[in-house]
Amino acid sequence: MFINPFTVGRPIRKDSLFVGRLNIKQTIFGALSNLGSTCVVGERRTGKTSLLLDIHRRIHAFRESQSIISIYMDCSDFSNIEDFWKDFIANLKVEASGQITHQIDALYLQNGVAVDIESIADRILKTITITHSIVMLLDEFDYVLENEAFAGNFLLRLRKYGSLHNVAYVTASRQRLETHYSSPTPSPFFNIFLVAILGLFPENEARDLLNKTLEDGNPVFNENEIVHLLQVSGCYPYFLQLAASILFTMKYGDEEIDTNWREIHLTRFDAASRQHFDYFWKKSSDEEKELLGDLSSGEENIIIQEETVKLLMERSLVKVHESKLFPFSPVWSSWVLHQVETEIKQSLGRDVETLSELSNTQQVNDDQLKEKVSNRKKQEEHRNMFIDIEKLILQQSNQANYTEVEANMTDKKTIIKDIHGSIVNVESLLENVTQTISAIPYADSDEKDKLAELVNQFKQALKELPPDKQTEAQKLSKRLEALINEANDDEPEKDVIEANGNSLLKAAKNVKNVVPTVLAISKEIITFIIRMASNQ
Repeated sequence: MFINPFTVGRPIRKDSLFVGRLNIKQTIFGALSNLGSTCVVGERRTGKTSLLLDIHRRIHAFRESQSIISIYMDCSDFSNIEDFWKDFIANLKVEASGQITHQIDALYLQNGVAVDIESIADRILKTITITHSIVMLLDEFDYVLENEAFAGNFLLRLRKYGSLHNVAYVTASRQRLETHYSSPTPSPFFNIFLVAILGLFPENEARDLLNKTLEDGNPVFNENEIVHLLQVSGCYPYFLQLAASILFTMKYGDEEIDTNWREIHLTRFDAASRQHFDYFWKKSSDEEKELLGDLSSGEENIIIQEETVKLLMERSLVKVHESKLFPFSPVWSSWVLHQVETEIKQSLGRDVETLSELSNTQQVNDDQLKEKVSNRKKQEEHRNMFIDIEKLILQQSNQANYTEVEANMTDKKTIIKDIHGSIVNVESLLENVTQTISAIPYADSDEKDKLAELVNQFKQALKELPPDKQTEAQKLSKRLEALINEANDDEPEKDVIEANGNSLLKAAKNVKNVVPTVLAISKEIITFIIRMASNQ
């Protein structure tokens, strides 16, 4: 029996096993040649720690000839500034030569009196950097940026060392530094950094990892097995190691592998990956979740927000293949679809529970029930649910039967297919909107005429959109319809109107470069409805 050589959940510490990332290392060392700093950005388990440790080893090998001191620090260990500087000084003493170590010890005291740790670190840095350059490799730097204990002048102090002394930084974090950082100063900390996105392995580097790990007398994977591993892992560093480790155990452990090995491997890989997929999902914004759901369902006509795609690419959760965007792995895509299904059922379950409670206190006829379900659906849609549930139809008797709501829930895949495959007629939708305006119970005739005129202007503006923007026109029409429908309620809810309005504005901004008037008219409609509803 062979020992499993794949590293799962731990950083790579052997030079011989670290592969790839050549472009990023060139960026980092190119910056360090001029004592420039780099922010390495990557999602959890993309290899940030392994990269920083590799850089640390390389600098360490040349420290004597180059007068460079490299210090690796894991920022998740620090709860406050004092912890940070104590760890820095302790690491500096380990990495420095004997003479510098004596200098550090001497600088701990000034006139025989102990002073605070920041002042000690300040004196040490100013003294040591006269003769040496210091590279601080700050792993898990998000912990510092998100910890209020590091607020104030801490980052400004680091920036000063990077600007005035021979100090450079390589930070590793899930997000860009500016995402977390705000400061009134015109020269914030992140301005001194280049950004290097870690990302997925290219296929050649993923193959190198498999081949190098299987050297030194270990058995190998055949080409079919390698292709399978590349596909299920999506070349995501952690999942590549995980998938390879599972296959190695299957192939060279005690069990017999039959022709069904792919299905067995997928089942085990899926089970081992779920906790990480759950983490990715919880760390995703509503916009990211919506796009992931659309991509996983195979939806073709997706309105893509450039900033959302950028964030998902930086997090390695999607990839580009033949000019198309996909979730990084089919296993991840399947998990996303299951999660979307779960959240839809939970949302509808809450609707059923609410309506069941209502039935115990009052009689609700068929029309009233449909109205309340419709309102609930609108609220769910504009709380960034990912799949429109307006295809669900309630068949109720005069004596409301609330359990039928749950019985009429169709299969998730059918919902996705029906909704994403439907073609919404813009003219018809906006005609419905005009009729709804005439029924608004609290608006006077002048207000209704004004709103109808604004909707007509909106319709004329949509006609200026080119044919390739018809999907956007449909979405704009549906969001305007949701806004007007809420305004038509006897007691319209302000927060729902605002949510619907924000949703309409978001869609309008997607076409502002093509037809700017759509955004302007949308703003005017939203403002008018909010004012009208507030006065009712």
